[in-house]
Amino acid sequence: MSFTKIDGTKARINGVMFILLFVCFGGLVLRLTYFQIVQHESYKKMVEKQYMTIMRPKPKRGSIFDRNGVRLAGSANVWDVVIAPGEIPTEKKKRIAVDLADLLDEDKERMKEILKRKTRWAVLKRSVEKDLADKVRAYEKENNASITLAPSSKRYYIRKDFLATVLGFVGQDGQGLEGLEKFYENELKGSDGKIIASANAWGTSMPDSTKKEFRAENGNSLVLTIDAKIQEILEKHLAQAVLDYSVKNRAVGIIMDANTGEILAMATKPDFDPNKPFDIFDEKKRTEIAKIKDPDEHKKEIQKVQHWQWRNKAVADPYEPGSVFKIITAASALEEGTTKTSDHFRCSGRIKVGDKEIECWERPKEGGHGSLSFDDALIESCNPAFAQIGLRLGKENFNKYFEAFGFGPNELTGVDLPGEAPSIFHKKSTFGEHALAVSSIGQTFKTTPIQLLTGVTAAVNGGKLVRPHIVKRIVDEHGNVVKSNDTTIKRQVISSEVSEIIALDCEKIVSWGHGRSASRKGYRIGGKTGTAQKVDKQVEGKDDEYVLSFWAFTPVENPRISILVLLDEPQVTEVWGSVIAAPVVGRILEDLFRCLNMEPTYSGGGSTKSVSVTVPNLEGENVSKAKEMLKKSGLRYRVSGNEQVVVGQLPAAQVSVPPNSIVTLYTELEKDEINKIEVPDVVGKSISKAEEILSNKGLNFIIKNSQEIKPEKGRVIVTKQEPAAGERVDPGKVIDLEFIYSADADVR
Repeated sequence: MSFTKIDGTKARINGVMFILLFVCFGGLVLRLTYFQIVQHESYKKMVEKQYMTIMRPKPKRGSIFDRNGVRLAGSANVWDVVIAPGEIPTEKKKRIAVDLADLLDEDKERMKEILKRKTRWAVLKRSVEKDLADKVRAYEKENNASITLAPSSKRYYIRKDFLATVLGFVGQDGQGLEGLEKFYENELKGSDGKIIASANAWGTSMPDSTKKEFRAENGNSLVLTIDAKIQEILEKHLAQAVLDYSVKNRAVGIIMDANTGEILAMATKPDFDPNKPFDIFDEKKRTEIAKIKDPDEHKKEIQKVQHWQWRNKAVADPYEPGSVFKIITAASALEEGTTKTSDHFRCSGRIKVGDKEIECWERPKEGGHGSLSFDDALIESCNPAFAQIGLRLGKENFNKYFEAFGFGPNELTGVDLPGEAPSIFHKKSTFGEHALAVSSIGQTFKTTPIQLLTGVTAAVNGGKLVRPHIVKRIVDEHGNVVKSNDTTIKRQVISSEVSEIIALDCEKIVSWGHGRSASRKGYRIGGKTGTAQKVDKQVEGKDDEYVLSFWAFTPVENPRISILVLLDEPQVTEVWGSVIAAPVVGRILEDLFRCLNMEPTYSGGGSTKSVSVTVPNLEGENVSKAKEMLKKSGLRYRVSGNEQVVVGQLPAAQVSVPPNSIVTLYTELEKDEINKIEVPDVVGKSISKAEEILSNKGLNFIIKNSQEIKPEKGRVIVTKQEPAAGERVDPGKVIDLEFIYSADADVR
């Protein structure tokens, strides 16, 4: 019985063991099946990784051209010097490290550390050019140092700081970090190649191993809307303005095709050299940084200034637009019908809205502008008049057109550049009557230069809001067009009829208003001045910082060119866009007309350099007709009296005066009752300042040696005047001025 029991127990043990073996064997089979079938590809890659070495040659980055095929950025063939440390015998490593340090101009200790590694490969130096690459090849052939030269490319910006903030730059690994290089990274970068070779147990290439090579696919190129010649003009005059007016927070300029939205030029000065983007290019800031002793603060300030110089102010920095925005208010009010061209406004020098006053720039203590027509309100840039126009328009309509013209906080222009900022506007809860009034004159909100230019251009180009763009087309390495950027009209904002009214009023601003220093003889130019006190500075207790700007377009009858220039915090005593920014735009336009072969289209109008104009006989004419006659003659006017018929005029009929001269129309006084005017002293003043002083007195002037004016020579100042200061003359008298050039930066 005991044997039977033992035999039964043994049988049960054998059975359990069989089951366990079966389960284990079955599990092993299932596991092997899982590895061989389910995880086959994953483990295959792991094995391949162990016995294969892979290198990835870089593609050639696409070039960037201007609209006429001028290369602005390109990539040259270079090589990365790569070594396989694990293949080099230990006894040779020290000598090779020293040799390569000398050959590549690298640190010896760094070379030694790299060669101590037992890795598949390591990069010794990136982007070496052909001469050095040839020397490395010769060294490898002679010493069998396990060196490979991997094809790569190096970015070059042919014209250094030209178009810098627009182009941007690339990083050490060739990736776009700023500007177009960043925005169009996927189109420019191309695709890496691949070189696969067998590797030994240490992960290094085996002798005579078979290699598979897949060619890198080069990137596409960009053809811009930028015209290099126009860009040169813009950059030249912006850089000069920064020097002339000690502009503290940089100058911005944009030139756009008014109908297509193509950006012909865009610049922020000062800027940087994209070939050396991490160098500080502003000498003053470089000096300030050098004085910082604390290492952390020093590093922090360097990074701050680097980002400052890279920043494309034209698209990334919102600012208060000032009176240029009155164009939008005027167009909106006419389109909505809340204001008509026949309306008149009263300016006493200030207007109270709510519990706050808005002052006019025109001598508030002396009664302001008086009675103004709609045209005059825009031409004179009268703040109280535009506060009234804005209040008539109302909050709801103002917001409607604010957004329609592209200024809405939730809408960008869509320009193909990185970092475009939205506008900054009042919240609905705080947008009361006073906020409406001051917003109507371009204050207490912010927009970017590109937004403002796009909006005001829509006001004069027939009412079309176009999308600005800077890339015309994308082409492959063989020149085949991959993609084109065509004109995009986002919407019709106002009617062509209203647009024409605004354009003609803007022409008057340049012909005989505050923008006349931007006028050029024979060309129909429209524009608007902007002078905005910086609210941010007022909050900080510094209320003397301004943004001065001027916007212009030409020709008036069919706008082709639209240009905006702004100077952020110029250090000047005459803080007026008309005195500082308008002349800059005038000089840019003068060069543009030559560059684009735009011939003069008429004989009237123009600057102080133009020929004389004969004053028409206006006595007995209705005031409104007399005004029109003067406008057609390229002359300005002042009205003395409240009657409707002209009974006297100065200068008299048939007298020759310079274009843009003022003719005073008398409707109540006889000629012998006219009071004489004391001639002010303008010797030592700039031409633009002298013009402003004399104009405010009702006097005209002519520059006797005007043929010598060459703006690039320096600042023009008055050296002689006739009649002399203090003499009493008739209103409208022409004062003869002579000038000299001065390099004195303090002369205004």
